[in-house]
Amino acid sequence: MVALSFLAAFEYEGKLSRLSRVDPRPKLIWLVAAMVLSIAYSSLKAQLLIAVIMVLPVIALGGVASVVLSLLKSTSLLFAMVFGLNYVFTRDLSFSLAMGLRLVILVVCFASFFRSTHTSELSDLMTKLRIPFYVTFTFTTAIRFIPTLAMEAQEIMDAQASRGLELERGSLLRRLKNYIPLLVPILVCAIRRSYQLAEALESRCFGYTKKRTMAYGLPPMSKTDWMFLAASVAQSAAVILLASM
Repeated sequence: MVALSFLAAFEYEGKLSRLSRVDPRPKLIWLVAAMVLSIAYSSLKAQLLIAVIMVLPVIALGGVASVVLSLLKSTSLLFAMVFGLNYVFTRDLSFSLAMGLRLVILVVCFASFFRSTHTSELSDLMTKLRIPFYVTFTFTTAIRFIPTLAMEAQEIMDAQASRGLELERGSLLRRLKNYIPLLVPILVCAIRRSYQLAEALESRCFGYTKKRTMAYGLPPMSKTDWMFLAASVAQSAAVILLASM
């Protein structure tokens, strides 16, 4: 259940928020900046600065606070594992909290980006960056099918639960053992989807030409997009300056 709600946080929400109407190029720069800074700094102070200066304003802009709260609930166990393992081996409370917060920052940033960026926009962006089309297509197709596979997995779990399979009760070992009957039908559904996709691609002569033609591409960036880009650069500079003090 937790894993499925985690995957649902990456589902594209449509043009419902101001963040989803921002061009993907400045959003990608913001994502890379937040990710690089979070990985580069290991202090708790720096991670808090990144969360407050770079992440929280984007959450407020995107109107994804409820999704983020659900995401934090889904990653709470992983956060506890990261924090616990780091504390066991380092005995440093501040460092352990920083590593757990780094995990939360990365997950929230990626979820905010993918939830506000359509796969077609992501494909156009990767093409603009001159990434090979087969890589672009593979990546965007995987992102597009995550919600579908999560929904099918949820239906399988509900069907097995209606037959008496206990997934939320018992010890951790017992619950893990009860998930084994779910693996085969989920795997079969995934393979079936891949065959359907392969047949659809073959019927449309996918890969017939080496160079792909595009009827549409990314539009020119608007003033709002440039403002978002400038804000991302200013936020990154502020984090670097304050973290170095």
